[in-house]
Amino acid sequence: MSLNRVPRLSIYPGHILFVIGSLEVGGTEKQLVTLVNGLMQLGVIGVDVFALDASGPLRDQVHAKVHDGGVRGSMRRKPWRMIVASWRLFQLIRRTRPQILHAYLPLITFIGALLGRLCKVPMVITAKRALGTHQDRRPILKPLDRIANRLSHKITVNSVAVYMDTVDRDGVDPHKLELIYNGVRTPRCGSDMYWGSPRTTIITVANLIRYKGHTDLLKAIDRVVCKGHHVNALIVGEDRGMLQELKDMAYGWCLKDNVSFLGQRDDVSRLFSISDIAVLPSHEEGFSNAILEAMAHGLPVVAYDVGGNNEAVNNGITGYLVPDGDYVAMADRIIDLIENPGRALSMGDSGIERASYMFNIHRMIDKHVSLYWGE
Repeated sequence: MSLNRVPRLSIYPGHILFVIGSLEVGGTEKQLVTLVNGLMQLGVIGVDVFALDASGPLRDQVHAKVHDGGVRGSMRRKPWRMIVASWRLFQLIRRTRPQILHAYLPLITFIGALLGRLCKVPMVITAKRALGTHQDRRPILKPLDRIANRLSHKITVNSVAVYMDTVDRDGVDPHKLELIYNGVRTPRCGSDMYWGSPRTTIITVANLIRYKGHTDLLKAIDRVVCKGHHVNALIVGEDRGMLQELKDMAYGWCLKDNVSFLGQRDDVSRLFSISDIAVLPSHEEGFSNAILEAMAHGLPVVAYDVGGNNEAVNNGITGYLVPDGDYVAMADRIIDLIENPGRALSMGDSGIERASYMFNIHRMIDKHVSLYWGE
């Protein structure tokens, strides 16, 4: 199936409703927008998106109709907001009568699956986008996840790692699971990195959350600098309570001239295009969009070997995987790429090839179409 074909509008019967927490900039949110817009381009005319908080910057990128649950700010302080949003979703389901409901991310999957079943939606699908470690941080989500799993007709997972974790952790029947890798655009045909510059630009794209490993990143950069290499690290991501701590660490180690905290950006593609190496120090990953985007832009990737990272990165071919928490090994691999620019360029080109073949957007959309309509 190709998005360039002109489809018959009747080929995709029924209405489909996507449910998600927000339309903020995030990996899952961007994948949802890509899927929705791809379905619209194929001629699927009955598509709606419901977000508990639809005020995020991705709303304007959604080509389908967006419905807002009205949740703003923390739901922990005002849990009644969730009740109001759930009622709005219930009314929307009753009004639009979707044939398919696809809900994303913990808690939202519980709400979506429960209301979908109550309203007798013929196909209720929930999406697992990460390992279930959120259950350890918020134990209340474990029973809610299990209820959502039981109520779902199908569960989509975006990596083998998530597939296996869902089976092992939650005891889900493997026949319920559908593996669909994330999709990414490949904006360039080859590498043209700036290896002639006196400074090597390293980029990390991840919200400032503890498990994303930014402290390890700073330790690795400190080691690289101490070895005599001139680097500029671009740290892109929304502050989730760690920014000041990371700044204090970086400035205390005299890395002020080597590290730039850029916050949430809407020009990440441009930042990838002016960078030389992508680093992902995260200790937990289901399947990283940041890795795919880096590969699509021709960057060699250095990442911890966790979750689905080894399904994206071909170790030694498109980048390097190192043991979780071993920031010394991470630094050494960065140094290897700095000292061997030819190898880095070759890995970048291999990354483009791998991303365009295995993780292209058309394949991701085709897999969803087959799930929804059995094509």
